[in-house]
Amino acid sequence: MKIQSVVDVITTDLRHKIIRGVLASGQRIKEIDIARELDTSRPPIRESFKILESEGLITIKPRRGAFVSEVTQKDIWEIYTVYAALTDLAIELAIEKISANDIVQLENCIKKMEEGLQKADDVENYHKYHRIFHESILQIADNSRLIKICTSLNNQTLKFSKIIYSNREYRMASFQKHQEILDTIRRKNKDQAKRVSYQHILEGMKNLQGIFEESRTEGIGLRSDGHSSSLPITSRESSEGRL
Repeated sequence: MKIQSVVDVITTDLRHKIIRGVLASGQRIKEIDIARELDTSRPPIRESFKILESEGLITIKPRRGAFVSEVTQKDIWEIYTVYAALTDLAIELAIEKISANDIVQLENCIKKMEEGLQKADDVENYHKYHRIFHESILQIADNSRLIKICTSLNNQTLKFSKIIYSNREYRMASFQKHQEILDTIRRKNKDQAKRVSYQHILEGMKNLQGIFEESRTEGIGLRSDGHSSSLPITSRESSEGRL
């Protein structure tokens, strides 16, 4: 294998494990363990670490090693507000280029999301097509740099966002928002589509920050499987007062 393909394999493997919660927040990632597991040398592992650090998924500490990044309420605020603003741009660009086939693709995502509402515990299916819906808008917008930045931002919170969608009431509200987003895109109403999308993203941020605050004050650890959190979904503002 060429060195770059080895780096790609390592990066994809680690990214998947971080997003899925196999590697927990704050956990050290040891080069020697990866080298043994993937039967590779250390140089491509270090290159992979640099890529994942640039994506915000790991933190490299001098003389200590690489650790899975820990997400704070401030991080959530920064990521979601930037992502919401960039999604505005994505929607504007997408509406200018969208085709009938693109509309069908988005409609199919909505149908799959609706199927995810039929079962009270089907978080995985809903979350999957929720992600694909937004990725599809980015692909339609056809701006490679915008796709790269939004994907990086989304990856930083993906392992926690399932916690929000474990609440069926929130999933129902989210589904209605996405129906509205699709309807406004179909009618090419840029302003309304951007407004609904922006509100939806910031509402997700508020709920996630509420969960973080709840876990902090009650001493309950967060898990990223989307099923284990017994914490209530709240809309409280963060202590930073910037929601």
